[in-house]
Amino acid sequence: VSSDNHRDVTISDLQTGVNYLEVECGTHTSSDIEFVKTHIDVLLACHDTLQKVNRLIDEEEENSTGGSLTGPLDTVLNECNKCAELLFSSILNKKDKADRIRNALNVIDRFRFLFGLPDSIDRNIKSKSI
Repeated sequence: VSSDNHRDVTISDLQTGVNYLEVECGTHTSSDIEFVKTHIDVLLACHDTLQKVNRLIDEEEENSTGGSLTGPLDTVLNECNKCAELLFSSILNKKDKADRIRNALNVIDRFRFLFGLPDSIDRNIKSKSI
């Protein structure tokens, strides 16, 4: 059974295998269709394994008394998000305010001649009329 091939392999060995496959796929010179044709058995085995994993997770969720397997993780992540918002909201608000001020100063600096234009016109008018 193809899903039993890597049952006893460590995570680091699997990562090494993934890195090897990424290098091999990156240096593959044939077309995508040719690649699929030559590796169809491996692709189908991967598909079957993913379906089995999905089925096992579904069965585990049905048989577990605690409900969903991902429910507790979702709860913890939501709590972490709320805690992060509480911790960093004031800092992010200050950053937003600083960004708005910086943008306004950039606009003023970019169009400085427009702000000084009325005074410049008045000076030119006075200097010409003397």
